[in-house]
Amino acid sequence: MKISLSRGVDGLKKVGEILITPAALLPLAGLLIMAGDLTGRFLGFPGADILMRSGTVLLRQFPLLAAVALAYGLANAQNGAAALSAAAAYLAFHQSGSALYELLAGADVQPSFYTGVFGGLIVGMVTVLLHNGCRSWRLPTWLDYFSGVRLSALLAVSASVLLGSGFGALAFLIRNGLIEVASGLTQMGTIGAFSYGFLNRLLFPFGLDHILNQSIWFDSGQFTDLSGRLVTGELSRFFAGDPMAGRLMAGFYPMLIFSMPAIALCFALTARIPNRTRLYLLMAITALVSLVSGVGQPLEYFLLFVSPLVYLIYAVLSGVSFLLSYQLQIRHGFANAAGLTDYLTTWHLATHPERVWQVGILMALLSFAVVYFSVKIRKLSAPGRDRPEADDEMDADNEAAADANDETAAADAPDGGE
Repeated sequence: MKISLSRGVDGLKKVGEILITPAALLPLAGLLIMAGDLTGRFLGFPGADILMRSGTVLLRQFPLLAAVALAYGLANAQNGAAALSAAAAYLAFHQSGSALYELLAGADVQPSFYTGVFGGLIVGMVTVLLHNGCRSWRLPTWLDYFSGVRLSALLAVSASVLLGSGFGALAFLIRNGLIEVASGLTQMGTIGAFSYGFLNRLLFPFGLDHILNQSIWFDSGQFTDLSGRLVTGELSRFFAGDPMAGRLMAGFYPMLIFSMPAIALCFALTARIPNRTRLYLLMAITALVSLVSGVGQPLEYFLLFVSPLVYLIYAVLSGVSFLLSYQLQIRHGFANAAGLTDYLTTWHLATHPERVWQVGILMALLSFAVVYFSVKIRKLSAPGRDRPEADDEMDADNEAAADANDETAAADAPDGGE
């Protein structure tokens, strides 16, 4: 039993290590989105939309990248063929799921079918299992062209069509349930606010947070504006001037402007000495794009792949942020995402926007303390801590020894040179 559990943990760690490679592209996606947002919003740059779309597609299609990376990394041989099979399989998976989902829910259903990174992982695993198990199979002579890796690719695509159809039907059923949940959350006060913040991040890996957001942002509540137009949804009502709207959305700001940079700083400071230099830049970028433009996915994916338990803690902290913002009666919305730019540009529509800083500073301190305790004391995994804890002292000794060697070399060197 212990051996099986150990192998399972090792397998999950390997999957996480493989997925870090495509996740490394996401800070670039965040920078593109931030650059497009800032240049378009404040400078009127005509090419801003190019930058925004270039970054957005990397985030939106990350499940495809995850499927390809997983198949490539876990294939026993002919890794390139496995990666190509995974790409084709994911496309078939997504389109078959979308077709059935739209058939059941209607062609104009919003949000569209999306399974998040979870769908990419499922397709990647199915593809690599078929690739490793079937690439050596030989078919009869008249079908020999389809033997080997071609056969495993055909099987992967076929399996993905069935999987996608199943996920499409399941997504339809879950959608109806989440719409009911969202409707209930809007009536539950502070408990509803906490639950929304927690579920929003908990459902993110499965792509289901979009359903929850769609229902709350665009369907909950009603408001008649000055022109007599009926407006529904927290987000729509906020921009229509409803003074009661935005209370369930304000909790995003403290997390993205304050907590995410605090968590990034915690990871940078707790990383092992050999990893710190490369991690400083990575965490700085993820913190910057979250703070300025409200794009938190790059750091969230790192959390998810390196330390799922820390990600769960992060989801709880998100719920706390929503609860505090709701209790303080902060009403705030956003046009793109809950970053500093939207915070400032929609300030005039908000109620008690200055209180975001009170909640934000508290959440930053709480997030840093909780994550630091989890990583340093409870020994949970974190970016930059991929070596045994016993190596901490060795890292310090090595650094001290390196400094001593440098001093000795400098003392022994002749005057005027090294």
